[in-house]
Amino acid sequence: MAEPDPRTPGVLRALVLWPALFAGYATHRAHLAIAATTAVHRRLILRPTEYAHLRSFLIDTYDGEPWVGTPTDGFRFSHDKAKACWRESEQLDVLLVRADSSADLAELKDTVRKLAQVGKHSMHLTDTVEETQYLWTVANAHAKRPRTLPLFAGQHTSRPGYDR
Repeated sequence: MAEPDPRTPGVLRALVLWPALFAGYATHRAHLAIAATTAVHRRLILRPTEYAHLRSFLIDTYDGEPWVGTPTDGFRFSHDKAKACWRESEQLDVLLVRADSSADLAELKDTVRKLAQVGKHSMHLTDTVEETQYLWTVANAHAKRPRTLPLFAGQHTSRPGYDR
């Protein structure tokens, strides 16, 4: 795939397709909805997605969100989200996509979540260019070497939404 051109019109975002999405029969329809709504520029498949690797990636993905916890408390609140996103699937995809508008992406997110029937635990969508760049960096680092400990959590105090 060609490198995404930042001058191309539309909205460039990252999608995380959590293992919970791949546990059901709606996966194919979810991928069709993604393909119909977006242009996929890049795809990373993070494997193996053992629970510890998934939790580590999740902590890095949501770094700075108060509901995850902190390095001091061992990110104790991340367990609930990680358990909800986890399934006996070795697939965890991160897509770099472009859509015509943020409204199209919001509609896509709702569609995929309804198809998967696990709500927010099926897909994560970045909201800003900065979050997209951050998540793509995190995904590439985890793709190169899956970790059981977060790589970045607590380090990105300039990340939008980081309020510690």
